[in-house]
Amino acid sequence: LHELVQTDALTGLYNRRKFFEDLARETARARRLETPLCLAYLDVDCFKEINDRHGHVEGDAVLRGVAHMLTVGERREVDLSYRLGGDEFAVLLLQAELADAEAALARTIRDRGPVCPVLRRYGVQLSFGVAQYRPGETSEAFVGRTDHAMYAVKEGRKGAAMHRNARSDPRPARPSAAAAVPS
Repeated sequence: LHELVQTDALTGLYNRRKFFEDLARETARARRLETPLCLAYLDVDCFKEINDRHGHVEGDAVLRGVAHMLTVGERREVDLSYRLGGDEFAVLLLQAELADAEAALARTIRDRGPVCPVLRRYGVQLSFGVAQYRPGETSEAFVGRTDHAMYAVKEGRKGAAMHRNARSDPRPARPSAAAAVPS
């Protein structure tokens, strides 16, 4: 029963409730042990169009495809993946510096996306933002910076396969390397 409460029924990933529990625990651990922690937010670009054009069954298949991409293949066992709701996903990258987290996520999307037939069929692209935890920062501020980085990509480059990071210093986030599911 405990696992059912923590798991997204559609994708099998951890759910939003579990995300906030883990986020509180991991930010406290990062603060206490002075270890790096990164958070990535991912969003399926043009997901509404997939649902509208191909139906919700296919939209659900796309969400399961993204979940599969995030949980198989070349990934670190300590990273935790979540479906937050709709077409939004999160990944907690434990003991990862910002540049390493960005590279790992871009590599996952580039290498694992094409292996998933449903993502390839619809030419799915993902926007993502990454932030590194700042010691003393609240969980809400950490999530806010990560969310802002992701939405800056979505708004600034509709349909683009880019990601943006929220640097650990006070400078504004900057566009970074591309990451897409190649067709």
